[in-house]
Amino acid sequence: MLPAPLAFSGFCALVSLWITLFLVGWGAGHFRAEVLDIASSRARVVLRPGVFNQDIPNKVFFARRVDPERGILEQVLVEDKSRAELRLTILAPHGRLGVDYTRGELLFLLKNGRIYTEREDSITTLGFEEYVVRLQLNEMFESLDLGPLKPREMTWEQLVNADDSELARSDEWFFQKVLVERHSRVVFPLACILLSLIAIPVAVSLEGVRRQSGMVMGLVIFLLYYTVLSAGMNMGKYNGVNPLYCIWLPNLAFLLSGLEGIHLAAQERIVILTPEPTSLTDAYALLKVLKLRHGVERFRVLINMSPDEKSAKSMFARLHAACDHFLDGVSLDYMGFIPRDTMVRKAVVNQTPFTVASPDCPASRAMKQIAASVQNWEAPENLDGNIKFFWKKLLFRS
Repeated sequence: MLPAPLAFSGFCALVSLWITLFLVGWGAGHFRAEVLDIASSRARVVLRPGVFNQDIPNKVFFARRVDPERGILEQVLVEDKSRAELRLTILAPHGRLGVDYTRGELLFLLKNGRIYTEREDSITTLGFEEYVVRLQLNEMFESLDLGPLKPREMTWEQLVNADDSELARSDEWFFQKVLVERHSRVVFPLACILLSLIAIPVAVSLEGVRRQSGMVMGLVIFLLYYTVLSAGMNMGKYNGVNPLYCIWLPNLAFLLSGLEGIHLAAQERIVILTPEPTSLTDAYALLKVLKLRHGVERFRVLINMSPDEKSAKSMFARLHAACDHFLDGVSLDYMGFIPRDTMVRKAVVNQTPFTVASPDCPASRAMKQIAASVQNWEAPENLDGNIKFFWKKLLFRS
């Protein structure tokens, strides 16, 4: 059951990762550039030669000559009345229209001119080689203000190459947003796998329940995850919490919950015992507890460290007979055996899996045969990993 949904969620995660790392920043930056280019084109059209343009509140623009194709201006006058206490009049023989894509502003780049500052009782003059008049977009377009480049509009390359020390000194708040954006670009794709790990045991536990219940449960889990993740991101952005704690710890908690859920909702129970009397007693005690307390009746039995197949089947027969006599309704299926092998002990001493250290030894061959047979198991008709059993273990397990 696991390979198909996990493969699909992994594919979705890779696609989402590609989108968040490349398309999100590219799309936002492309939209920003298009808006600014449109605004620049409109400014070139509106700014007609020899006409005092007063379309922008508190500002007057004049140019004797205008080249709309290249944005070149000659004999430029700019009057700024945005501040009540003074008035600026800027004269320059040459100028050019430009765009600041980072700050989201239109620019009038003036050269070799003068600035006349008029106050109530005085006028001062200041010469310049270069001077920039900046226009916010909302001064030209109502309700449109791109503002400075935001972290969510940055490409992955810009996020990674940003100078953290410089950002922390100049703007701590912006620096925290950049940190959170870096982590969120990776976290959101991984959420595909994370939510799948949670959804699989929930789907198994809701076997036989009405579809509406499963949909409601899925929405509740999704909203819970989204709420926790959003709260963590806000803590990182506005409270200065390290993203490793506020973003990754909640995801780790959900990951562990999903893995534990898969463990609890397992449909197959494999009981492993060795050809020893104490092992037989322990196995029977385990079966009895699962039968009487949780209603589990179906098990598979694997005999480990058996000298031969005859001894393994003999041990299984003894356990089967005890269950038939004392535990009514319990079903046991013989899974196979793993022979006693000295190569296993050597692999343990060397801290290496025996299937890797000695792939052709009897124990390794038996393990491979059992693993191959597991893939061919058919799903049980009466699933006993139902919602009652699953949630009982999940909520009250000590």
